Amino acid sequence: MKDNLRIRNAKLSEINDVLKLYNDLLDSMDKTVNYPKWTKGVYPDFNYLEDKARSKELFILIQDGSIIGSSVLNIDRIKDYQKINWSQPELDESEILTIHTFAVKENLRGQGIGKKFINLIEEYALENGFKSIHLDTIYSNIPAVHFYENNDYKNLGQAELHYDETDETRFIMFEKDLI
Repeated sequence: MKDNLRIRNAKLSEINDVLKLYNDLLDSMDKTVNYPKWTKGVYPDFNYLEDKARSKELFILIQDGSIIGSSVLNIDRIKDYQKINWSQPELDESEILTIHTFAVKENLRGQGIGKKFINLIEEYALENGFKSIHLDTIYSNIPAVHFYENNDYKNLGQAELHYDETDETRFIMFEKDLI
């Protein structure tokens, strides 16, 4: 596989393609295990993706003109993040990039694309003055826990978080300091 990957903001005209990426992933997980506990038609849905594209927070991973990954990157953190024991509590929220809804096209999983995608996100973060990256994943999403740990994200343990899109409240918190 050629290594000509790049990330960029998603265009409004690409929302249906991005939604298809998530829905295909969810369809596949319906046959096995839905680790992130996302719900088709609920989260991530068209309105969520459209809102994030309009605010320039929806990023896509492109290879040969095709969308093969997606993630929301922003400085929005739910209030519950304030009670986490981050390694650099002195950082202003504007210096911390938060990753949401990180996904790679189902048929490309296990080929190192996720690692390349997260590396491109880290490059983007550094180029834009971010000093740390924060994220969370549902505690039972063992593949994601291993993925982030294998990519040098520090596992800060379990925390209780409250999101509107899920009844789940147990999450694993991760961070990676860039400087």
